[in-house]
Amino acid sequence: MDYGLVCDLRLKEASILSIGFFGQLAAYFIAIFTEIPRCNKTAILFGLIFTQGLLNNSLAFIKGSLEWVTFVIFMWNFIYSYLYSQIFAYANDMYTPAIKEKAVNMINIMWTGGALLFITYSWSYGNWINHVAYFGGLTEWVLAIVFFLLRSPPPEVDLL
Repeated sequence: MDYGLVCDLRLKEASILSIGFFGQLAAYFIAIFTEIPRCNKTAILFGLIFTQGLLNNSLAFIKGSLEWVTFVIFMWNFIYSYLYSQIFAYANDMYTPAIKEKAVNMINIMWTGGALLFITYSWSYGNWINHVAYFGGLTEWVLAIVFFLLRSPPPEVDLL
């Protein structure tokens, strides 16, 4: 379903995009002034990734609600920006030294590979809701599972 955000609803389209930008700003302010405790970092960050995937997938099922699209775009920008601000600190805290050394290269390869996959997907399926719901949401779920499995085991606690 197309939301008809062309010509006659330009103000709503601009408002939705602005709300997404405010989601980014809110995430960066929260990231600057708060720190996630190391013991909760994995659960919180992977919970955010799963939440973002769920919200993106919900666009395929909840159709016709411009308010829901606005909420999803706000949360999508908020969660994405917060995760982006935390990714390198998280990689240094939670992964093995081999992964830590290659974290920047791995992220750059994934951005490039993801962009090429997205171009191929969008060429085949032209609806923007499919892009957000299926390509974005399902990819986030798969990546969350992969990164969760790649993390280092928790350090042994020596009580002596």
